[in-house]
Amino acid sequence: MGKLSRIELDVVSNEVYSKVVNEVNDKCLKIVNENVDFSLFKELREVELKKEKLENELDKFVNNVKDEFNIRINYNSVGRYGNNKNCELFKIVGCVDYNVKREIEKELILGGIDKGLDIKELINNMVKEFVSKEFKS
Repeated sequence: MGKLSRIELDVVSNEVYSKVVNEVNDKCLKIVNENVDFSLFKELREVELKKEKLENELDKFVNNVKDEFNIRINYNSVGRYGNNKNCELFKIVGCVDYNVKREIEKELILGGIDKGLDIKELINNMVKEFVSKEFKS
């Protein structure tokens, strides 16, 4: 028996490898077909498709709320960012601009605080004032 050329070796080894892969895959497929309940995969796919549809509807809703009322909502999906099934469903995000804090500080600095003034009353009045400003704009 003579030696094979490099090309012949490559052709023969590829053919043997291909047949080994096919036979192993066939045997694995037979084992899986005999032992696995594929209805679970089908059910999971249906749930994933429904989830995708619901996420699209939710995105439209969230975008409409943002466009119409200028309110941003984040949905806290289970498994996302470490959320578990007990996390809150949604969160209102960043509705008050950080510049409002600057306005509050400016008003406190310009207006000063009378030493005899009830701080709780001051805080309550300022909260009412700034909340009403936020909903007017």
